[in-house]
Amino acid sequence: MKKGGHKIGEVTASFKIENESILVVGADKFSSIRLKVTDAALNLVMLQVYYEGGEVEDIPVKSELKAGAETRLIAVKGKPLKKVSFTYKTLPNSESDKAHIELWGLK
Repeated sequence: MKKGGHKIGEVTASFKIENESILVVGADKFSSIRLKVTDAALNLVMLQVYYEGGEVEDIPVKSELKAGAETRLIAVKGKPLKKVSFTYKTLPNSESDKAHIELWGLK
C-alpha cells in the first residue's frame, strides 16, 4: 500500500468456507481500500463493504492474486466502515499453503 495507507485488519483464508470478513474497529472513514494477499495465491471474486449506517455495497473484483499481489485501489464512499467481507476461491498449491489477506485503507 502506498504511503498514507492504514492496515485495517487481516485474516487467513480457509480451504472450506471461501468467504471471510474483517471488522473495522473505530468506524473509520476511508476514500479507498485495497486487499493484499501473501503466503499463497487466491482468486478474489467479490467484496461487500458494510457501512455504519446499514448500507451494503457489492463490488465485483474477479481477480486472481498471486502471493504478494494487491488488488487495485477500490473507491468507497468516504462513510464510516463497519466491516468488509469478501468471497474467494482458493487456488491449489503443492504445499497446501493458505493465503493471508490484509485489508488496507487510504483516508
